Amino acid sequence: MCRHRYFETAALTVEDAGRAGYYEQNAKRQSLAAGCADMDAFLASLDMRATVDPVGDLNIERVAQLTNKSNQFNLTTRRRTAGEIRELAARPDWVALAFSLHDTLGDNGLISVIFLQREGKVMLIDTWLMSCRVLQRGMEQFTLNELVRRAKDGGCKTLRGHYIPTEKNGLVKEHYSGLGFSRAADAWELALDSFVALKTHIKKS
Repeated sequence: MCRHRYFETAALTVEDAGRAGYYEQNAKRQSLAAGCADMDAFLASLDMRATVDPVGDLNIERVAQLTNKSNQFNLTTRRRTAGEIRELAARPDWVALAFSLHDTLGDNGLISVIFLQREGKVMLIDTWLMSCRVLQRGMEQFTLNELVRRAKDGGCKTLRGHYIPTEKNGLVKEHYSGLGFSRAADAWELALDSFVALKTHIKKS
């Protein structure tokens, strides 16, 4: 499923130190999946819980690491320093979010980063990246549900995203179309008024 590693470590973080544990947990998940009748039953059995935190002092180093090192599941591949991310997160027209995931077999750690910018009635997805180790568990659907909720709370009517192709991010070429976005010029757009929350077995902590 993933022939390349999503994140190459530049600086030691809690997630880096626990990488061997993540691999062991994933091996257990694969074994559990083999014993389930179907993927839906497997995902339900994991009892997954996601935490959505604002980007700040407690997670800024990990967020910066992922922003600068993620390649495959990265829609725009925009690189920023920790200082630039801190300044962005402090601006009233921006929202910077860090997603973490936990299930019955362990803690996956901080696995996704989203940067949003409000432009009138449009919420622009500047950055959407995610870790390889949580693919096909419904995290994309959970994340979109959360983004739609926040965009609506901010008075927006449309969610807009871009896919900027690179040599390594072909994996997410159909990301937006798969989530129900429609093509609009050089972007992908989702009308919030008609959005129906996507099914996912991940619950918000």
